[in-house]
Amino acid sequence: MKRDLSLILFILLFGLSPVPAQIPVQEEPFHQPVYQDGTMRILRVALAPGDTSLFHRHSHNIFYATLKGTRMWLEGADGLSREVTLPDGWTGADTTYAVRPFVHRIANVGRDSLVLFAVESFRPPRSRREILAGDSVFYARRHYLAAGEEIKLDISGAVVLIVLKGRGELRTGSQRGPHVLDGKHPWCVPEIRDGGYLRNMGDKTLIFVEIRLNRPLQQSGR
Repeated sequence: MKRDLSLILFILLFGLSPVPAQIPVQEEPFHQPVYQDGTMRILRVALAPGDTSLFHRHSHNIFYATLKGTRMWLEGADGLSREVTLPDGWTGADTTYAVRPFVHRIANVGRDSLVLFAVESFRPPRSRREILAGDSVFYARRHYLAAGEEIKLDISGAVVLIVLKGRGELRTGSQRGPHVLDGKHPWCVPEIRDGGYLRNMGDKTLIFVEIRLNRPLQQSGR
């Protein structure tokens, strides 16, 4: 009996691959939810050098915009790991998570802090064709405005604006006052679902990304 018990303990301790705990991404301490409605959720992801996240699960398609990049280490639930360098201003998307949830953990192995914003889409894909076509989930456009330059935006529907560099001011026809976008408050989901103007309020180039969920972007105008 003791021999059988010892064998069972040996198998439990050494014969089985550990399965990492899987918490939803919004419950992972380094992924802070800053906005949510019925269409989307926005997460602020910030890791100082040496920080390592818990294993967490992505169950929604997601768009990333990096304000401050660094060298990152990523490990999947299967134990495979890799390192990548995320530059400042990097954007990208993963558009298969809605049908194939993904579990991993990340660590900052660089010398600089990581600060990025992630936009999750709550809308499930309607077909495999949509899964393969990433721009059927997120339509994104990067804008560069010189000092003092202004651009007209169509902000109807589900739209997110994220400033990657600089300082901008968003004005809409019916909101009470302008909305400032900068390093401290870099994102905005316009409450007024109509046209708006974004102006570069700094003395250097303003770089921002305009993200629309589920519907193509209209042509912007100055």
